[in-house]
Order: sequence, then structure tokens, then C-alpha cells
Amino acid sequence: MRTLALVVVCSCNRFVPAPPQPVTAHAEAIGSGVQAVPGEAMEFRATARGIEVGIAQTAIGRAGWIGDRHAIVVRTRATADGLVALLGEFSWELSSTIDLDAGVPIEDREQASARLISGEHDRRDQRRTWDADDRVHDIHSAVGAVRAWHSEPGASTAFDVEVGGGRFTVSLRDAGRELHAGKPAVRYEGSAAHFPFVTWVSDDEARVPLAFHCDTELGTVAVELVAYDVVDAR
Repeated sequence: MRTLALVVVCSCNRFVPAPPQPVTAHAEAIGSGVQAVPGEAMEFRATARGIEVGIAQTAIGRAGWIGDRHAIVVRTRATADGLVALLGEFSWELSSTIDLDAGVPIEDREQASARLISGEHDRRDQRRTWDADDRVHDIHSAVGAVRAWHSEPGASTAFDVEVGGGRFTVSLRDAGRELHAGKPAVRYEGSAAHFPFVTWVSDDEARVPLAFHCDTELGTVAVELVAYDVVDAR
């Protein structure tokens, strides 16, 4: 049930977490820090084989300080929708406090809940604190690092991501520029835990995540941006 809840938000988490793999390039190869715009609000819809399965909202707070570390809070909540919602209630939440200079979290909290119509219920609540030299990403910092990576076509990198208690290596390559849903975009191709994916980021200063398509055991799972706004975060 945890896996189904995770599918709602991050599309390629339909797998048993793989053991850590050697990383050829860490976050430093992507760029220093992360890109996160205070007050950003994004809404995404997820589909599996073209069938709607969930919706997720991400909100970014205002930048502040934790001791001498410049930080920002990013929160995402995802819930089941469409046909999946007929099976029960599924939700997944991640709240991350990210070091804007180091580009990785200071701490995060991940919660997942599933309640089937049969009455079966599963709930998970996990917190993690990062050491100063830890360069493993969570989902929020990984997305922020990619947004901050102003790569040239053909450039490639790799980094570790931890989610749902498992760690896997993401490889990424700049596959060039193209239009996605009518918007100029940078196309990135890669793989995560042996599952191939394609993701698009807007080709402008904002570098907004536009879409993520991943081939999984469920077939192609797609996450598409459907709403974007920036509100006053002061």
C-alpha cells in the first residue's frame, strides 16, 4: 500500500528500493545549491497507462536561517484520485527543510497512509536529519538541484536519492531543447533504480518542473504540471 501512495506523487517509485549503487558524480556536478522560489505553488496530476491515479500539490515557503544555514521549507501532499480512489484512501506527504547553499536537506519528514475499502489500514511516519557531509537527496532537494543545473546538451550527471526508506541512484543527461505542451523546455533523459524516465523543465529563468514520465511495472506513469503560481511569501 505504501508503494501505491508513493506512485501518486513521484511516478517512478513503483519498485522495491534497490541497494545503493556507485555514484559517478554527486550533487556538486549538478551545481551548487538548489533553485526554489519562495511562494511557489504547483499542482501536478499523475496518470498510469493514461488513467488518472492521483494529484499532488507542492508549496515552497520563504527563505530563512537555521543557525548559520540559509534554508527553505518545501512541502508536498499527494492523494489518490480517479479509479485508484475507488479502492480506498491513499495519501503521501513530504516536508523538507533544505540548505540552499549545500543543496541537500537539513531534515525532512515523510508520511504515507493507506486505508482500503476492506478496512485494512497502513500508516508510516519517518523523520530524517542529515549530517553536514551527507550529499544524499530527498525528492524535493533533487528536483531543486536539477532546476539549478544550467546544463548544456549532452551533459550528464548522477546522484543518490532516498525515499520511502530506500536509496537509489539517479542518472541524468541533458537531451536538448524542445517544446513540451507548447512551452520551451529542457528535456532530460535518465534512469532511477533501472527504470528509464524523461523529465522536462521550463527553458527559462524560472526552470519550472513541467512533466515526468517513467516506465514502470505499472506501464508508463506520467506526472504533469497543471497549475503554477507564485504568491507573496513574506
